Amino acid sequence: MVYTPSPWVTASSYLLIIALYGWVFVSYYAKHGVQDVLDGHAPLVHVQMSSDPGGIPALEHDAAWTYLGAVSNYVFVYDRTSKRALILPVNNIVRIEPVPDQHAENAAAKTAAKPN
Repeated sequence: MVYTPSPWVTASSYLLIIALYGWVFVSYYAKHGVQDVLDGHAPLVHVQMSSDPGGIPALEHDAAWTYLGAVSNYVFVYDRTSKRALILPVNNIVRIEPVPDQHAENAAAKTAAKPN
């Protein structure tokens, strides 16, 4: 005779498995993303504001920031020199420009310079 659990036990087990898998995946991905930002492997951007920089040294010196993400009204950036994240309102941002990756450009130049 084969034992078959009741439907609520089966459904609860599936929900538990899905929740645990989601928790493990999201926490691993978040830790990996944070480590990339702290190690300096995340993409850098220059932010140009339309108004006064408001005493933010990185805006006054046109420093490169790590782009963390954005929502409808705000952009999140991380300043590695001061080790702090900033939330900038979209209404005050004129332009966000990516900073070219120097390592990728150097590798491409070396590859192009090699004779075949």
